[in-house]
Amino acid sequence: MMKTILSGIHSQYAGSASGVLTTCMQTANVLGVAVIGTIFFSFLTGHGTEPYLHAFVIALACSIALSIVTFFFILGLQNRQKAAA
Repeated sequence: MMKTILSGIHSQYAGSASGVLTTCMQTANVLGVAVIGTIFFSFLTGHGTEPYLHAFVIALACSIALSIVTFFFILGLQNRQKAAA
């Protein structure tokens, strides 16, 4: 994936672009954990195991939906790279 993203960068900027990309990926990971955690705890009401199961299912569905969106973005990047070649 990194090769696909960095393919349009000139070699003299490869180090800087790689650092920026890594920073963006780490920031996205942190924000993803925060958003999914917020979703989980916002649906967690009551006591017992039932609320935990409900909150987990909602958070898992959001994670799966975001993963599918990311997958299509990656496919779009790869198709764009093939078209440019």
